[in-house]
Amino acid sequence: METFRADRGREDDELTERCGAFVTEISKDTQVGKVTVAELEESEQDLEKLERWLGKIEARDIFPDEGLPQSHEMVERCHQALENFSRAVYEAEGIEALDDDAA
Repeated sequence: METFRADRGREDDELTERCGAFVTEISKDTQVGKVTVAELEESEQDLEKLERWLGKIEARDIFPDEGLPQSHEMVERCHQALENFSRAVYEAEGIEALDDDAA
């Protein structure tokens, strides 16, 4: 069981690291004005990969510990960063964002 938990812990740590890199990259792109639809689409694809990875970790984690909630929290931070980035892209491109109520 300890080996299993250690393996999941390494996966959680790596996912957390990648999520941190994702948020940092979006922040950097925003700061340097690299707010384009192409960057947004690339970031959306990257987030989808992180979400799939989290799902795989979750499916294998039959002895959940503190790592899994932390991984969920980091993926949520990625969602928030991408949402803010998409607003910046829409503004830079002159695209009117859809309200949640209109969707």
